[in-house]
Amino acid sequence: MRLRLGYRCRQLSKYSSLLLLLMIPDSVFIRVSFFLTQRPSSALLTPLSRCHSTWRNAAPSIPLGQPLTGLLHAFTIADVITFPRWLSGLIAVCLLGGGELWADDWKELFQFQEDCAGATAEALPSLIERFGKMEESYSRGRAFIAVAEAWFRLQPLPEKATFSPSETSLPPLPEGFPAELVPAISRYQEVFAPFNKLQTEFTKSKQRVAFLSHEQDYWKLLSDMLANQNPPFTTRVVAFNWGHWCGTGSDRFYAPQSRAILMALLRDQRWAEASGACLSVYPQGAIDGTVRILSSLVSDPILVVAGGLALAGLPPPDYYKAQNTRSLLGLMVVLSGDERVRLLTILAARASPENLTTYYRALGKFVPRYEEPGDARWPTSYFSSDDNLSELKASSVGQAAQTTALDFLCAQATSSLPVEAAEELVRVFYQKRHPTMRSALHRLLEHPSATVAQEAAAALTKLGEKVEMPAKLGPVRYRILINGQPYADQKVSWFVAKIGGGSFGSKVTTTADGMAELSRDYFLNDSVEAIVLRSAETTALPQTWFGVYLSAPPATDDLIPVNVETALQTIHLELPRPDAELANQNMEVVLWGEQSGKGANIGFWMPAKFSLPVAPKIILPSIQRGTYRLEIRIPGFTTRTETLTLGASEDVTLAFQRGSDIHFTPKLPAGWDVRAIIPELRQSGKRVDADWDDEKRILRGVPAGAYTLHLPSSAEVRKRIMGLLPDGPEFSGTDVPFEVTDTTPKILNLGEIPLEILPPHQ
Repeated sequence: MRLRLGYRCRQLSKYSSLLLLLMIPDSVFIRVSFFLTQRPSSALLTPLSRCHSTWRNAAPSIPLGQPLTGLLHAFTIADVITFPRWLSGLIAVCLLGGGELWADDWKELFQFQEDCAGATAEALPSLIERFGKMEESYSRGRAFIAVAEAWFRLQPLPEKATFSPSETSLPPLPEGFPAELVPAISRYQEVFAPFNKLQTEFTKSKQRVAFLSHEQDYWKLLSDMLANQNPPFTTRVVAFNWGHWCGTGSDRFYAPQSRAILMALLRDQRWAEASGACLSVYPQGAIDGTVRILSSLVSDPILVVAGGLALAGLPPPDYYKAQNTRSLLGLMVVLSGDERVRLLTILAARASPENLTTYYRALGKFVPRYEEPGDARWPTSYFSSDDNLSELKASSVGQAAQTTALDFLCAQATSSLPVEAAEELVRVFYQKRHPTMRSALHRLLEHPSATVAQEAAAALTKLGEKVEMPAKLGPVRYRILINGQPYADQKVSWFVAKIGGGSFGSKVTTTADGMAELSRDYFLNDSVEAIVLRSAETTALPQTWFGVYLSAPPATDDLIPVNVETALQTIHLELPRPDAELANQNMEVVLWGEQSGKGANIGFWMPAKFSLPVAPKIILPSIQRGTYRLEIRIPGFTTRTETLTLGASEDVTLAFQRGSDIHFTPKLPAGWDVRAIIPELRQSGKRVDADWDDEKRILRGVPAGAYTLHLPSSAEVRKRIMGLLPDGPEFSGTDVPFEVTDTTPKILNLGEIPLEILPPHQ
């Protein structure tokens, strides 16, 4: 499905997509636009992790209730996201809803999810059989989530779990921390401790299996577990991990894996550990089955979940706490009882700015929608958001709890809210359309963000008011001049460093007069420490290269001048090899701004990396004076890495030393991934620095000398590797001696190097 869809998406241009746009029925169009404006970070059609920030930067003022205007506006913004790859693809999916694309993975998935949601105990075995016969695909994880939740919902209830008193002490609590949440934290620690111990033991043992290289085995194991074949399951399921860095699509594994672990513990009747596993289920797909299991295992699930939320809300914030907050909020929404609302308001009142958005979304589910005769409901999205709260349906609460949630949300509506939290609050008000929200929406009209004010005005319009928009500051405008001339029609990368740590950024294209516009939303709430504007990352020789630090912009609409002085820079290369050996060769040149200090140094983080024909000199036509790290790799020479002051009038000369690129191919036992093997270069028994190209898997530019290439054993790999931990047989390491001389060719190929399989338990 992905390959076919990707191919089709690449065939659609920006303008053909715009024509297709006009053909989409209104009902479908609203759904698509709602997805784009509210859930652009979903991984359904794109692996781009920066989708959300780039969309918000490109279209910061799309008002709710005007999807067509907003989406057409986005089409006029150049280079927001690669349109043919995701936006056109999304439109193509909608247009071809009854055709070949929907006939593939996603149509089957939607039908399977629907069947699982309404499954009976009699139908469950056939669903398990259908899952086992599914082909491997990107959507199989979502299919497992659906059948797992059906299994949780229909299986006989487990016994109550028993827990030992928690040995974990309470963390330091801030002044004024609500006393009633202290026992909740203790209770959460007690319930979560057995599962946490299980995870810790597996992490220390490093007996892990990489999902990426054993995907077929993983789905076979889950199919067997659903059918209860070849128990026990816990050890084998928990052993699996993603097998690569986070942010590389890992959610497609971790979301189903969180349910697989819970299912394995239930199959093996490990009730205490299963209780903690319930609290760690990823917030994707339905969770009603998970909630049923949790409510059976512990007698006080609301207190336990509240304790987890309180613990996750303690400083300092981090990614894992935010993930845990989303999981626990999902559980709190689906659990039963009015007490949830009161506890959520206490927790939300202390929530960090990063978590306010999800708390507002959760509390909004307890507010009934105010309906008038003929009032059309806001359409339901077909797509999952990153925290899943948008798709979860809250279990009912009484009138008093509904009023508590509504009053709390209205009281939160102030002009000092973070932009994303204020937008979420307006979104709740827009969807619920309750008359009592009018005063809160009027307060949000005064928010400094034009985006928030426009969305508040749209919500008030839906309530029948005629709203006059108050004046707001426009976007932050920088006019970039290079040696007095506008930096016209060029891509510029920008980065915003936040007070207290953290940063974000994107790209923008300057106008004909060199103006770069950034949404004012990024600079509100006094959280900006510094801004960097710099030449965009490039794969071609840059005509102009600069990077400047700027302070937070003033609260005015004044144009901010950015004057950059640049000069031509010539770098001469002394290359001691015959010209014939350099013919038709390319060199890799990487130009970094110095990453520490300010003032004379140029501070930015992404380099220019380009390939040029090997020549005796490099000419940078227009580079800002400053300190740079320059890396040059030329076949047949050692890599030169120099910190230089460039942009001065003097030419620079760099002398290169002869060297050779070392090629080799490790022959690994079945089950091991070649990426696990990181070689060491040794000389006289000591490790020496080497330029290891992990992508091409070669040692670059090794200078003359006698060396040993050390390939590590499986035991060495397990001690130091992050991620790729396979379950293949153990093997020994090996040492391969070689020598580089003045007559060694540019490429020295050591050939295939076998690694010997060790007997079991050796």
